[in-house]
Amino acid sequence: MHLIGPTRKRKNSLKRYFFLLFFLLLFSSCGKNEPVVLHDDLPADSIIPRSQMVKILADVHVLEAASQAVKKKGANEQQMAVYYYNRLFSKYHISERRFRANLDNYQAETSKFYELYEDVIKELDKQISLRKMGNSKLK
Repeated sequence: MHLIGPTRKRKNSLKRYFFLLFFLLLFSSCGKNEPVVLHDDLPADSIIPRSQMVKILADVHVLEAASQAVKKKGANEQQMAVYYYNRLFSKYHISERRFRANLDNYQAETSKFYELYEDVIKELDKQISLRKMGNSKLK
């Protein structure tokens, strides 16, 4: 008999997966020799508000999960990733450059970046709950 229900296991598994993606994203950005962008250096109209950045990063993780699923099916992962990211940037009316500059900016302060990701996880949990509610209405 399992002490933890399947829903809890799946939720914990998702959290571990997103933390893994977070650290991969964090370490991949550390390898670049580009200077860190600070809020003072970004024009006011280029700063992505924290609440929107949370939603964007949540969508990035969903996008990355979809990209991995496509990869397992043997499709061209690179083409699909470009397609998904272009749709993401279009959805939020931002450019890749603006997204990366803001991501670098948020990563500049590690403790605040962890707080940001706590909100990203909450947003993902909220999306999962909404989808479950939608699926339960179909039954």
